[in-house]
Amino acid sequence: MAQPPPGPGGPPPAVDPRVLRPGRLWYWVGGALIPLSLITGLVLCAALLLNALTPPAFEARTRGTGSVGFTVDSQLHPDRTWLLYASPAGGGEDECVVTTPTGQDVAMGEPPYDYRVDSPRGGSWQLVGSFDLTEEGEHTLTCLAPESSTHVIAYGVGSGPWWFAEVAGGITLLFLVPLLGLAAGVTVIVLTARRRDRHRQQILAGRPHTPRPPPQGTGTGPSWEGPPPE
Repeated sequence: MAQPPPGPGGPPPAVDPRVLRPGRLWYWVGGALIPLSLITGLVLCAALLLNALTPPAFEARTRGTGSVGFTVDSQLHPDRTWLLYASPAGGGEDECVVTTPTGQDVAMGEPPYDYRVDSPRGGSWQLVGSFDLTEEGEHTLTCLAPESSTHVIAYGVGSGPWWFAEVAGGITLLFLVPLLGLAAGVTVIVLTARRRDRHRQQILAGRPHTPRPPPQGTGTGPSWEGPPPE
């Protein structure tokens, strides 16, 4: 049984990839987003963790048994909580008191939360107590401690919950930024491929197509090799 002749034409003509839009540069853009997002996540995580591991800004410092002054300003320090840190962390008992400008002694209270840090830049510190200070002016911190111990006092805002937020934020960014970068990179690559394919189809749809002659011996139409012999 004879097979039906193939339809006219052949494979569509090739389209120069350089004329397709969007350009192939967008493949590189999508591919670059993935490693860049990984690097960005690592850098942001390292920055937040390094900042969390650095003790807060200290207002005053005393070593061993001694006294040191510091100023309470209601505009700069609207919160009344002041924190006392000791180094090295876990160094032993601490006995410190703050004297107000009017001569009143404020005893050290319990720390509002647990905090201990071992920082390559700042050393080993532990939160050991707190003071509630509402009076403005020059205060004096007095500590009775071994000569090997150092005590510092710092304003309370910016510690505690902020420290936990920075650690959690750093870990979150370490995973979130690369995932977003991966999603964005794959999306750019897929959309670029689809739009380039659509553009190729549009070019082919507007190009005239010259059919090829059917193969010889199919029994359809006159032969392309000339008239039959008489």
